[in-house]
Amino acid sequence: MRTKILGKIILSVALALAAGSFALAGCGGGQSAHEHSYVWTTVSAADCKHEGLATGKCSCGDTKTKILSKTDHVYKLVENPAATCLSDGKRMQKCLYCGAEKDVVTLPRTGHKWKDVAVLYDADCQNPGRKLCECEYCRDKQEFEIEPKGHDIDENSWDIDKEPTFFEDGLKSHHCKREGCGYRTGETKIDSLHYSQPEVTYNIKLLKTNGDSLPRTSTPTITVRDKDGLQKGAADAFEYAITLPSDQIFYVEVSGLPEGYIPQESYPLIPGESDAVIKIPAAPIEFVTETHGRYAIGSVIIDDPFTVVEESSANDYKTSLGALLKEYKGIFINMYFNSCGACNYELPAFVSAYNSVSAYGEKYSDEIAVVMINCTDSTDAIRTKKITEHIPMTMAAHDRWLSAHFENIAKAYPTSIWIDCEGVIVGSVTGAMGQNSFTGYFDLLLDRYYKINGAERPNKTEQSTVKTACPALLPAKRRYA
Repeated sequence: MRTKILGKIILSVALALAAGSFALAGCGGGQSAHEHSYVWTTVSAADCKHEGLATGKCSCGDTKTKILSKTDHVYKLVENPAATCLSDGKRMQKCLYCGAEKDVVTLPRTGHKWKDVAVLYDADCQNPGRKLCECEYCRDKQEFEIEPKGHDIDENSWDIDKEPTFFEDGLKSHHCKREGCGYRTGETKIDSLHYSQPEVTYNIKLLKTNGDSLPRTSTPTITVRDKDGLQKGAADAFEYAITLPSDQIFYVEVSGLPEGYIPQESYPLIPGESDAVIKIPAAPIEFVTETHGRYAIGSVIIDDPFTVVEESSANDYKTSLGALLKEYKGIFINMYFNSCGACNYELPAFVSAYNSVSAYGEKYSDEIAVVMINCTDSTDAIRTKKITEHIPMTMAAHDRWLSAHFENIAKAYPTSIWIDCEGVIVGSVTGAMGQNSFTGYFDLLLDRYYKINGAERPNKTEQSTVKTACPALLPAKRRYA
């Protein structure tokens, strides 16, 4: 339409110009030529897409037209459409007037930007979890897996899986620190206490019973041996220092004493003591030592060895308190000597209690290790008493250090001492007792055994139970005082 109008205008202007030329020709004779001066009027404005048109008119009435050139585009940077989570967008220069585009760039889709909304179930060390997330842009929701966390192991710290005992090695490993995870790694042996205790130095000094030094007419030989008889050290001296592990048993043998001084066959150094002084008697009686009286109520016994006296010397054998605790649920010790009136008074009740049966159907002799420790008499005298009195209990030959260990507890005789299945000395009583008192203390040890093991005491009159061995000693860490 605009083109048709423009054509009509141009035709009209041409006709007018022709008419004017005729007029000028008609009025121009003899006069000077006229110089046109046009006043221009825009008929249609030019833009960035179309040309424009302007007309000029002179004062003489002459008219003229001209074409107006297209204008430049006016661009603005725009994004249309914008990129979304799932769709690409566009960025371009776009003309404000005609919409022409240039420098078009594709904007890649943004993808979802997820944020956690809820944990459906958490991951553990090895198994994945599940969580719900929401896109921050489009609010779409989706579930995702939570990766396993992996084990939390500190290789600089150890967890104790099994405490070492005097008899058995322990175990340690690295445990995962996350709650509920039982994973462990790096399992390593912990040496038994028999081997793991630090070394200490024992100072051995030979003295008379009155504390005086021995006459220096000759120099005795001090020899140290372990409980298996292997020599650990020796010196010709009145004083001798030796460094040995604190948890092992050692004996001191003395030879070459002046005439009239007769030492015992061997003397044990008490583990844990820093000083042992041997006083040499002037008669063939045993040594005494400042290390007597190691034990007290609440102490944990060490593996005290002793000789069991049988009716025939050919049947005598060595055992220890620790060995008994591997077989029985507790130990009941009776400190006595043959000529003790109170000891002999209680003996019939003691034997009856030992042979009796508990209210649970247990035969005490099968459950409790009962040991009579003689404090003064010879092995032959102990054997004679065992035979003549028909004593069924275990009778220990007078041991110069086993009895000495209990000296703090046994101030008089008879003294009964009970030791639980963990090797803890839990109580004592001095003086003669009746049968009910003996069985009462036997029951105490049995009840304590089941308490320590977290079990009910079985009623053997109603069910058959298998005899179980007592847990090994825990001298480093007791569960019950």
